Amino acid sequence: IEDNFTLAVDKELALLDSFDIEPSFLYDPFMNEMKTKILEKDKHFFKAMNDAYLFIPAIKNTLSKYNVPQEFLYLAMAESNFRTKAYSKKRAAGLWQFMPVTAKKFHLKIDAYVDERRDLIKSTTAAAKYLTALHKRFGKWYLAAIAYNCGGGKLTRAIKQANTDELSVL
Repeated sequence: IEDNFTLAVDKELALLDSFDIEPSFLYDPFMNEMKTKILEKDKHFFKAMNDAYLFIPAIKNTLSKYNVPQEFLYLAMAESNFRTKAYSKKRAAGLWQFMPVTAKKFHLKIDAYVDERRDLIKSTTAAAKYLTALHKRFGKWYLAAIAYNCGGGKLTRAIKQANTDELSVL
């Protein structure tokens, strides 16, 4: 049992490291409360992973090609449940839930006939490029993930207001 616990902790530490998050965050009360809630929803997680088993190798391969941590595939799961036809009320679409302006900035075609935000390979390539640009701008993968979700301007304002980019404060 102790070996399984050590292995689980090692995996969690490796995951935190891939997002440039300090190991001490593993003991953050807010993070642990979130983790508990997520574990209660394991059925949803495993169903989404099972439904996407064909997508996952292509996503990992593309992320790897752009030196983006492969764990960012979970961002696609969180954004769309791995559904290429996902669409939000705010007009975000596809696996990576690109807004039209961001999609066009990363050369995804959107017109009356085609919406490349719904294309697995093209949208994943655009997401990898976008995440790379965000990482270059903010310097940490967890900040790139936050900026991906809320926007770079909003994150910049939050960092300025908090006077730090530490995850425990943001």
